[in-house]
Amino acid sequence: MTEEQHGDLSPYELLRLEKIRRNNARLKALGFGSAIVTPNKPPKKAQSKKRSRNNTATNRSKNVVQKQPTRSSKRLRGEQADVYEITDDADTAKASTANHDNLVDNENEGEAIIDYTFLAKEPDQLDDFEFQVYANLRAWRLQRKNELEVEPYKICQNHTLCELIRRVRNDPTWGALIILDENNVKRSRSEEDVANDLIQCWGLGPSKVKADGFGPEMMGVIEEETNVKLLDSSRAINDNQQIEKDGNISSETYLSSRVTN
Repeated sequence: MTEEQHGDLSPYELLRLEKIRRNNARLKALGFGSAIVTPNKPPKKAQSKKRSRNNTATNRSKNVVQKQPTRSSKRLRGEQADVYEITDDADTAKASTANHDNLVDNENEGEAIIDYTFLAKEPDQLDDFEFQVYANLRAWRLQRKNELEVEPYKICQNHTLCELIRRVRNDPTWGALIILDENNVKRSRSEEDVANDLIQCWGLGPSKVKADGFGPEMMGVIEEETNVKLLDSSRAINDNQQIEKDGNISSETYLSSRVTN
């Protein structure tokens, strides 16, 4: 992404993006490639344990995933948390690195963890993989804003971008026009089915979820190879953690069922 493409990101967002890039460069220099997460090889299937009815019901939902550590908590290090004001025209929100509804302090690990069942409203509520997808969507929005000569919030607000990313991250088939069925065969969904998904997202009205609206355009950006890999990596964080916990999850569960033409 060039300077012009991410020119509308806030200083805090640019700093976070630069830190992610530096971390990726360090990993590459150490011979680990990029910070794309791949699933661990699962151990032999552990003996099944009796689960409570509540746990069984919770695990039945494919959109419910475990909480995972992301960024360190300054509060637990005895440092003052940084607070930033992020303004996006009509879409103005206060973003704090230490105080969000979906960020909680892990007293044992000293790290902040993200509740992926929470539909993100702000970029600071996204993990680093999701955040890179967010930055790419912001670049797309800036390009469309310049082409149409309109204010960015008239295309979509940051809240919409964040929630859209989290929904697709939690369910790769959500909003997808082409998916893989249970037999691993490509299947097309109707435009009406896609619109019914997109209309659930905050800030997307009937006109924006039509086939020629901004909703499908944003889904097209998310379906680009780079963004698909980033969201697969975000999902793999959960799968690796669950493999270590249960020892009985397939290494293929992290793979996205979204496919592109």
